[in-house]
Amino acid sequence: MSKSAEYQREWRRNNPEKVKERNARSWAKNKEKRAAANKAWRAANPEKLAVYRARAAARRPPDQQHGYWVKHYETPHGRAVSLVTSAKARSKAAGIDFSITVEWVEAKIAAGVCEVTGMPLELARHKEYTRHPFAPSLDRENPKLGYTKDNVRIVACIYNLAKGEFSPEHVEVLARAVLGISKGAS
Repeated sequence: MSKSAEYQREWRRNNPEKVKERNARSWAKNKEKRAAANKAWRAANPEKLAVYRARAAARRPPDQQHGYWVKHYETPHGRAVSLVTSAKARSKAAGIDFSITVEWVEAKIAAGVCEVTGMPLELARHKEYTRHPFAPSLDRENPKLGYTKDNVRIVACIYNLAKGEFSPEHVEVLARAVLGISKGAS
């Protein structure tokens, strides 16, 4: 190894912060070029990429490995953390009130039933769909208001998707139409 290369290696070892700053500037300057090169390398080397990812996964502590998070997500606490975190981000982006807590949502999920339909909630992942139709979901009774304890209820995901920005009465009309039941027949 030449003296110049030796000096550069020693300098990098003794100045990690300067190296980090220089790399960050270089990355920012050539972001698209580097991203394209990385994407091309990943496409050309899927076997190496799989090995690198497996090594990285093996180095993670057990509580940060994928299986742990899947199981954690299937608990009332894990699901409550997920729902509250997502709702908090949405409320911040929309500039609406947010005052629900993980503990409050967890207690409602632990009750195990949709607050509107009374159907049991399902915490397990669905084998076929991204979301389980009967997974717990945060429903804002009035979509124009924020995530507050008096405006939020825990419902089945399928109900919340059907309701969207509409009223519960609209969902009832839809359900009756699907079942072929007229309004006066109840």
